[in-house]
Amino acid sequence: MEAIVIIVGALLILYFVDRLIKYLTTPKCPKCGKILLTRYKLLKAPTPFEDGLEEKIMYCECGYEKRITYEVPYWKIVRKEGLRGFEVVPWTKLYEEEEVDQATAESKDSEESPNTTGQGAG
Repeated sequence: MEAIVIIVGALLILYFVDRLIKYLTTPKCPKCGKILLTRYKLLKAPTPFEDGLEEKIMYCECGYEKRITYEVPYWKIVRKEGLRGFEVVPWTKLYEEEEVDQATAESKDSEESPNTTGQGAG
């Protein structure tokens, strides 16, 4: 019985530590202190021979905006849905349901970009 109480206590501590870390590492607005909203804009689509460019835009209701531009590789390592492990997929597979081609990718602007699945955005 005592072992069960110790295990449950340890799990609760781990849960609250995880929540605290997420709260403390969430970007906040330097002007008003609210949590920044994030969207992604694909500037240049990647090809098998050249990386693309994507812009991460963090913004707030008060008007504050921060932009970070980074390279997007053609090949991505993504977590398999419902399974353990990862798989390597081409960039175009991530946008299959959206039907994005190379010509229109430069003007693509979305709230949630699948380009960051499985990797940190910046």
